[in-house]
Amino acid sequence: MKAIVCAQYGGPEVLRLKEVEKPRPAGNEVLVKVHAVSVNDWDWAMMDGTSLFNRLTSGFSKPKFPILGSDVAGVVESTGKNVTKFVRGDEVFGDLEFDAGAFTETTPYAPSSPYSASKAASDHLVRAWRQTYGLPAVLSNCSNNYGPYHFPEKLIPLMIINGMEGKPLPVYGTGENVRDWLHVEDHCEAIRRVLDAGQPGETYNIGGNSEKQNIEVVRTICDILDEKTGRLPDGSERRSLITYVKDRAGHDRRYAIDATKIITELGWTPQVGFAEGMEKTIDWYLANKAWIASVTDGSYREYYEKMYGKR
Repeated sequence: MKAIVCAQYGGPEVLRLKEVEKPRPAGNEVLVKVHAVSVNDWDWAMMDGTSLFNRLTSGFSKPKFPILGSDVAGVVESTGKNVTKFVRGDEVFGDLEFDAGAFTETTPYAPSSPYSASKAASDHLVRAWRQTYGLPAVLSNCSNNYGPYHFPEKLIPLMIINGMEGKPLPVYGTGENVRDWLHVEDHCEAIRRVLDAGQPGETYNIGGNSEKQNIEVVRTICDILDEKTGRLPDGSERRSLITYVKDRAGHDRRYAIDATKIITELGWTPQVGFAEGMEKTIDWYLANKAWIASVTDGSYREYYEKMYGKR
């Protein structure tokens, strides 16, 4: 049979599915559902926070099978017990000091914004459904994903697309905010591993072990684009396009994931380093300009102007 896993993680609008061959299990097939809750995204949520919690919890009408919102990442046939897999980001843990350690599975939730709080609430609801009704749920919290099909409101695709077009590169605040970057292919493999070997009731942190300041990420993109496509028409480097804009509300300084548990217990490790991943990602955007045009329509331009044009 073919098992379907989420091949991209960036919200329901751009989610792509990848089919992988998997031997048919003996006996009855078992349904495993993967729910990637990512109301795409922070900025949309901050503009429309009133409906966010309702979207995330709208499926809790029947205790047997809660679906948090409409962001269903994929349906996977697998072996073992029936499992419902919930995928979250690391923003539920809140702000992390620059000199502190990393988030573990036991780090208390301390979300900084209504957007992050709604995700934390959805995790609490899943755990409550398991405790009360025995829902065989497995949760994971991942660090920032990047890769193909990433919607251009996010940092990396926005910088790539604007850099390709010679447009300003808006960076929030001073650009010193730190995120741990995880290539989407590594994330998909981690989800597969959790589905195959994860234990119901457990939570697994999934990280790329690639902490970078936002400004470092932007400069890397500029340099790769200069190398692959040449400098701007006037001969200047793309770093000259970097502009600093007013920071967004509730912008956490640092996220970092400690993935020791999934590495030691399930044998997963990230395979795509940040340098390799950025090369692959930029190559994909350079080769898929038609897709870029199809998603940067009028509604996106309106959003862009609202988030960056007036800062």
